Amino acid sequence: MVIRRMAHVTLELIAPFVDGEGLCVDASFLRSKGLLKARDKKFKIIGNEKLSHPAEFVADAFSAGATLAIQESGGKVLTTGDAAEIMEPKEVLLP
Repeated sequence: MVIRRMAHVTLELIAPFVDGEGLCVDASFLRSKGLLKARDKKFKIIGNEKLSHPAEFVADAFSAGATLAIQESGGKVLTTGDAAEIMEPKEVLLP
C-alpha cells in the first residue's frame, strides 16, 4: 500500500514568479515553474514570505503564515474545493 503525502511548496520559492497582478498560482503554474512534480496530486502552500504583488492562490491547503502573507499582499486564498465551486456554473431555478 502506497500512501502519498501532500507536497509542500514554500512562498519563498514562489515569490520570484509573482511579478504582476492578475496571476493565478495553481498546480499547473507551479508545475510549469518546476516547483511541483507531476506525481504530486495534492499540495500545500507554506511559509510567510512577503509577496510584492497580489495573486490568486489555489491549493489543497495553506499554512496560517502563507494565508496571512498572501492576504497582506492583497491576494486571494482558495482551496481546490472553493475554486471548483467558483468555476462551475450553477443552475438557477426560477419560481
